[in-house]
Amino acid sequence: MGVLDWLKNLMQKNTEPVAARANVDWAAFEVALTAALEAEITAFAAQHREDIFYGLALDCNAYYADILLCANTNKALDDAVTRYTKPEDPPEEITRVRGELTWSLGDWQHQGFNLDSALWQHAMDSRLKALAEQDTEQFLVSCCRALVAVERGAAMLQLNRTGDFKVVCIDHDESVAEGSARLSAARAGL
Repeated sequence: MGVLDWLKNLMQKNTEPVAARANVDWAAFEVALTAALEAEITAFAAQHREDIFYGLALDCNAYYADILLCANTNKALDDAVTRYTKPEDPPEEITRVRGELTWSLGDWQHQGFNLDSALWQHAMDSRLKALAEQDTEQFLVSCCRALVAVERGAAMLQLNRTGDFKVVCIDHDESVAEGSARLSAARAGL
């Protein structure tokens, strides 16, 4: 086997999902994640009573079992559009940029607001580390199921929301449409 063949083989191995190493109690994970998300959203809503949010998202990296809780307002979206455009840009360019930034979670004002929380670290860090390199699709499905439970619960009611408010759960390398399809399937299954 030549060096190029060896590299190709290595790259193919690194892109395949790692099989589950142990029995994972996904139902228990969903319960714990739901409780942690509800607590984080409740605390966040109390700190941002004046803000009105158009979206809340779980920005995931399923392979590493990372979950970043994100939220954005139309004001923050307008500010991001201003940063990425010039006043002389044609309206269709500004509209295009706005469309791209609407669900560009890395550009959201409140991105990963759960990561500095002692509650999150206590409740989820060790649990998430145990899930790294497990079944990535099941991880995302469980995240969606927890998000649906939160969406239907009291914590979400504490957050000021626009009329077209939306929640999404997106893996780091997938489109909003893919994440939304998984979330819709989770809603239909609950």
